[in-house]
Amino acid sequence: KNLTRYLSRAYDRKPILLLDEYDTPIHAGWLKGYYEEVIDFMRGFLSGALKDNPNVFKVVLTGCLRVAKESIFTGVNNLRVAGILSKRLASYFGFTPEECAKLLTDYEMADKYEEVMDWYNGYIVGDTTLLNPWSVINYIAEGEPLPYWANTSANDLIKKLIREGSLSFKNNIYSLLEGEQIESVINENIVFTELKTSPVTVNSLLFFSGYLRCDKRWQEGGKIKCLLSIPNREVKYIYDTIISSWVQEGYENEKLKYLLQSLVQGNIEEFQLILKDFVVSTLSYFDTKGNEPEAVYLGFIAGMLLNLEPEYKVKTNRESGFGRYDVMVKPVDRMKKAIILELKSLQKTLHKDPEKATIEALKQIEEKGYAKELEAEGYRDIMKLAVVSDGKEVWVRSV
Repeated sequence: KNLTRYLSRAYDRKPILLLDEYDTPIHAGWLKGYYEEVIDFMRGFLSGALKDNPNVFKVVLTGCLRVAKESIFTGVNNLRVAGILSKRLASYFGFTPEECAKLLTDYEMADKYEEVMDWYNGYIVGDTTLLNPWSVINYIAEGEPLPYWANTSANDLIKKLIREGSLSFKNNIYSLLEGEQIESVINENIVFTELKTSPVTVNSLLFFSGYLRCDKRWQEGGKIKCLLSIPNREVKYIYDTIISSWVQEGYENEKLKYLLQSLVQGNIEEFQLILKDFVVSTLSYFDTKGNEPEAVYLGFIAGMLLNLEPEYKVKTNRESGFGRYDVMVKPVDRMKKAIILELKSLQKTLHKDPEKATIEALKQIEEKGYAKELEAEGYRDIMKLAVVSDGKEVWVRSV
């Protein structure tokens, strides 16, 4: 507020105030535990410039997210928002395919157009398809496709969401990694305090931050709904890297290799021993004792099993037979062993007995016919596995 007054007085004209990445301090506050303090600061900081300030001609704020108006824009009623759902200014959010084609032609790289589109295209703003400008410029400079945005973007926020997200959120992540779409309401006003409890808020944050794109949009009951997917190869790399790095924190890659090897070879005693070691060294006791311990274990185990790709495909929480299995591991070579895992939390069983819980889990696999999908696809060697957990204690049994 003072700066605009000084400039207006010194130059005898009202300045234009440009604030880039206005929401970045709010991200940091939420991640580092001072959210309320940073909201209080930003409310005063921005309101001084935006509310009844006679010394400013126009203000432009840019950022990934439209933070809920009641949080920091109290009393400011004349905001005009051009978000990525809006057609207004849509073409200015990135390079259009035509602009990208001209750039490549100018730099004698016209034959690289398809590769660039595969890696960096796929963002849809309004009705306009756009490419990530930073990545395209770096591709032209370096001459090879690399995840340039991944090397510059701060991914701490999405990493925290993957670590602490609900079971449904983790299942959505795995569906997206398999190239599928998820359906979600999109809320243009982000309330950070709802990130841990509202899947809509999380999906909206990923969408507005560029981690998801809207393939189809419609209105239902006054709400905006979208079919969401991963935009391109560059962003899929980010998802793969974050999930992989999460499950690998705290233990060596060699140990992970032995765990996966013992699983696919059917050495259950060794698998249980190494899995327990991972749980003790990596998973927080409070995470596994929380409201959704099965979600924590599902995300943790499925994340590790992703390292079996491309020789194996890992699927989670899908319908098969008369129910939904927790994890299915399908080898590309159908002569190899396929695996179904059913996860149980001892906290949620009536008997609190690990032996009975493993038997119950194996019985569920049989009664619900979870193996029918594998049998229909020609798999003959199918191992059914029960994984029962209680905090950092793990029991594994197979049939």
